[in-house]
Amino acid sequence: MVRTSSEAIGDAHDARIATFSTGMLIFDLDGTLVDTDRVIERSWLRWAELEQLDPVAVLPSVHGRPGDQVMVDLRPHFPPQLAAGDYAELRRQQSAETKFVRALPGAEELLACLPGHSWAVVASCDRDLALARLRGAGLPVPRVLITSDDVSVGKPDPECYLAAARALDMHPASCIVVEDASPGVAAARAAGMFVIGVGRRTASSDPRPHWHVDSLMRLSVVAVPDGLRGFVHEPVSDR
Repeated sequence: MVRTSSEAIGDAHDARIATFSTGMLIFDLDGTLVDTDRVIERSWLRWAELEQLDPVAVLPSVHGRPGDQVMVDLRPHFPPQLAAGDYAELRRQQSAETKFVRALPGAEELLACLPGHSWAVVASCDRDLALARLRGAGLPVPRVLITSDDVSVGKPDPECYLAAARALDMHPASCIVVEDASPGVAAARAAGMFVIGVGRRTASSDPRPHWHVDSLMRLSVVAVPDGLRGFVHEPVSDR
């Protein structure tokens, strides 16, 4: 089971340091470990223009979910097989732009502290694109990588995170998920996992993560005999 604690530091009401103990860490990919916002949003803006859709309405929907599901939601009367074809073209465009993908601050240092058996990545894109993004960002490929190829339905359904727990041979309640988008937070919470939100998209997401940090640079983790012990070096919200 995940164990957490927090304590005030100094005189500031919200200034705390928090600690956690867990069996496994499971990371979302896009927006959590790698900065793909530029690549993802540019390809979706091109698609929205072709479909004569308002980009202001499209962009909030595209983070943290499989793209073909987003397309079906945005065009409910459009045949799913045509959405699959459109999404294949969108993936091709994104794959061609992996040179713009960068590791987010703190990601490389955090993963370097983790034993290979103690972490996994859950991505909303397909496996080939996930691997291209990890390698393009100079990050290690985890032993357990769950992608859209491995599940029947994407986030916010919990299937992807439950699949990661099974692959890690861990009970979901012993896993901590690090996520940057509302659909992923919802998926992880539905899977019964503790969630640390990272970045602006989870600062006020619904549902909310249990804790929130502005950057992975605020997290540090060390391996201990019974799993992982982590520290959050900034104010956190216990939700």
